Amino acid sequence: MRNLYRPSEPITPFERRLVQVVGCTSWGAVLGAACLGAYLGLGLYVSLPSGLEFPYTFLALKQDFVFDFLATTVSVSTLLLSGSLLLLALLPSRLRYNRELVILLSCVGIGFSVSVVRFTVPPLIRHTMDVVLSFTQ
Repeated sequence: MRNLYRPSEPITPFERRLVQVVGCTSWGAVLGAACLGAYLGLGLYVSLPSGLEFPYTFLALKQDFVFDFLATTVSVSTLLLSGSLLLLALLPSRLRYNRELVILLSCVGIGFSVSVVRFTVPPLIRHTMDVVLSFTQ
């Protein structure tokens, strides 16, 4: 079976760049999801049985800076991945994949990613500005 992203026929430089973006963002999404899962798992493991108090509300969208950062990282990676796959599916090429399924799942991925970014970026910006302003005083 031949590789999906390395067809035998030549592809345009734009398609080649989109394939590179898909490869990079898929690794970024996997790494970000692994870090987010580790943060959630360790935070719940430490906070529930021991009753350890965090200096902030753990897993609160407006107070947990680490959760906001990791969720934003995963959602931006997923947004770039879905957008690149959508563009690859819409280009008239001879790449072998099920176009209808890729288009449907890319649109769903874009929708979920944008909604997560909408809820996590404003608190992340607020926390970042608080940290920057605390150093300037």
